[in-house]
Amino acid sequence: NFEKYEKMKAQTYPGDFDLLDVIAHVYQILTRSPHLFSNQYMLKDVYVDEVQDLVPAQIALFKFVCKNLKGFVFAGDTAQTIAHGVGFRFNTVKDIFYHEFVGIDSINCSDHSEFMPSNWQLSENFRTHCGVV
Repeated sequence: NFEKYEKMKAQTYPGDFDLLDVIAHVYQILTRSPHLFSNQYMLKDVYVDEVQDLVPAQIALFKFVCKNLKGFVFAGDTAQTIAHGVGFRFNTVKDIFYHEFVGIDSINCSDHSEFMPSNWQLSENFRTHCGVV
């Protein structure tokens, strides 16, 4: 499907790009030239809400703005996505974190157990009261 989409995009809209093309381009630039993002702009901590609405490539970009591996909080709702047919799993976020941020291929690596993320599941809805839900 993706190859069909890319082919159709190139034929129908030559020279056009979509959001993922932009993300891939930014990722490539920052990977090749990390000095472009100066330390003066580095964040101490990063809190990401609604992480279920981001694609993995967008999540991977956060590594360029914060070097504090213990300074990331990703929050989201596995039952809520903005894209139809997209299944969100926190294990995907964990995999991206370990591969992209920590630089290892497996979350089961005991050498990096200090970066093992914690999961909390909220059982109470704080957004609306029971009369609405």
